[in-house]
Amino acid sequence: MRNLNFRDYLLMPLPIPPREEQEAIARILDAVDDAIERTREAIEKSRELREALIHELLQVGVRNEKYQKSKAGLIPQSWDCEKLGDHLASGPTNGLYRPESDYGNRGTRIVRIDSFDFGRIHDISALRRVNVEPIIVHRYSLRAGDLLINRVNSLSHIGKAAIVLELEEQTIFESNMMVLRCDKRLLPEFLILVLCSDIARKHWLARAKPAVNQASINQRDVRELLIPIPKIDEQEKIVQIISAANNRLTQLQKLISAQQNLKKSLMHDLLTGKVRVNINIMNTHLRTTP
Repeated sequence: MRNLNFRDYLLMPLPIPPREEQEAIARILDAVDDAIERTREAIEKSRELREALIHELLQVGVRNEKYQKSKAGLIPQSWDCEKLGDHLASGPTNGLYRPESDYGNRGTRIVRIDSFDFGRIHDISALRRVNVEPIIVHRYSLRAGDLLINRVNSLSHIGKAAIVLELEEQTIFESNMMVLRCDKRLLPEFLILVLCSDIARKHWLARAKPAVNQASINQRDVRELLIPIPKIDEQEKIVQIISAANNRLTQLQKLISAQQNLKKSLMHDLLTGKVRVNINIMNTHLRTTP
């Protein structure tokens, strides 16, 4: 391993602007940090609001009905409670295992365990690629509306789920997750809300099989998950409500990404002297700002 000793740090050349300019640069970067922190707090609050909204809608629906007791917990009186397996067109099906040596810059995109969270795949374009035969790609290809469920992980992440949205190219999924497809009576956009709720979480924890540093669930556990099911029209209305909350969250995530990129750019330009801070303008602004 290579390393640096203390003398290397002492001899490292540093660009040193005048004291006033240093202070001005620090104020600019502090302002960007404050903005990033406020956005991060807004993201967390938006997530909490969405989770509370999902919990409320799964108990009272959009008609604000009285609830009934079911094996899935409290649900609206007009809803049914049935096994997920009775509403699947296919699956659950385990994914593909490939050794690390098959991964590279070329090949087919593959969804891995760290590719999704909070019901969504993070960034399709950032997925890793793996070299596999065309017949394998065909067998494990995902399509819009598929749902992925994490079957092997630490107990805190077991059952983590995501919905697959539009895909630009063929994409497959790895072996520590399962894929399933809903029949016409169950909207995948509604099911993902249930899979991300306490209803599913309690079921996974009760069914998880412990192993060394991890736990697992199987296909039978998924099929036997009891879920609340309203009529299709109410499923659609619930999905529309949560979609608005998701859109707000997406906007905030784009904002914080832009703010973080801005900070990197500012640090490069200001700390290298590529862009100089006009102290006179800065001081005038500070005196006139209430």
